Amino acid sequence: MKKTRLLAPVGLLVLCSLPTFAQYQEPVAEVGGGYTYRSLAPADSARINMNGWDASGDVNFLKWFGVVVDADGTVNTSSGVTTWVRTVMGGFRGYPIGHHRVTPFAEVLAGEGYVTISGAEISPALTDSFFTWSAGGGVDLSLARHWAVRLGEFDYEETHSELLNGLVKGGGPQGNYKFKAGILFRF
Repeated sequence: MKKTRLLAPVGLLVLCSLPTFAQYQEPVAEVGGGYTYRSLAPADSARINMNGWDASGDVNFLKWFGVVVDADGTVNTSSGVTTWVRTVMGGFRGYPIGHHRVTPFAEVLAGEGYVTISGAEISPALTDSFFTWSAGGGVDLSLARHWAVRLGEFDYEETHSELLNGLVKGGGPQGNYKFKAGILFRF
């Protein structure tokens, strides 16, 4: 039920804005994927360094504005315990100078996150889904008309996982940092 509340307004926005594509210059949309580093901060505990993947899609309605969907997954294994964190978020991305050879951007996203903790002494695996949001920005470098490289994206991410709070005393949201890099294909 939570997912449909977020997807319905975004889907309606995309459908209502389709006529604007005829007025827009390149690129209209882009998809990409690459590497993600997450510095996870469970409440009152040491940070956990995690590595993984990222996939994103962006539909640009104006030269300087787009709607983005982003999914990522990161993992850490230490002391026989494996921790997975995955997020699926949607939101808005702004391009302050439009799209050029070097394209800076800023974004605000919100969505659903998932954590799974498993290990030899944890059976069955512990799982949790939670609300998450992030804000940040990055820089893309165009290589050709349809190809670009995401040189770097840095985001502050706040997750609200009860499972991560239950592992330590205190509680509260987790303030995480993410770095992403990858390749983009532009339409």
